[in-house]
Amino acid sequence: MQLLTLDHSTLIVKNIERSQWFYGTMLGLKEIPRPSTFTFGGLWFQGAGFQIHLIDAHDTSAPSGFGVPRDAARTGRGHHLAFEVADLGACLAHLAAHGIEIVGGPQARGDGVTQVFVEDPDGHLLEFFAWERG
Repeated sequence: MQLLTLDHSTLIVKNIERSQWFYGTMLGLKEIPRPSTFTFGGLWFQGAGFQIHLIDAHDTSAPSGFGVPRDAARTGRGHHLAFEVADLGACLAHLAAHGIEIVGGPQARGDGVTQVFVEDPDGHLLEFFAWERG
């Protein structure tokens, strides 16, 4: 078996409009068409070589959020999605301008990467990291 790529990650969300703002406006991902055959609400977003699929929480879905304890969020030792950014300082300024709380870091990962952690509106843990340039 040869895996070619990770195509998408799916997140269950409680409030689709709030998550649409977070992933579309705040993170700048492009909203793309979603098949009309689904019988439940959701949105799809396109990033650079990946997609995020949001599913509106309902009685046949899993609960929203990862349920990551706050201590694990501070260290990133829990379920999370990681996004590489070009400039961690600019990322931190952007997050602050949108009122997004840093729940972990900035911290050195030990391999030339500095990382920070935030939560999306449903408590999904997200990592933003940048390689040290030198």
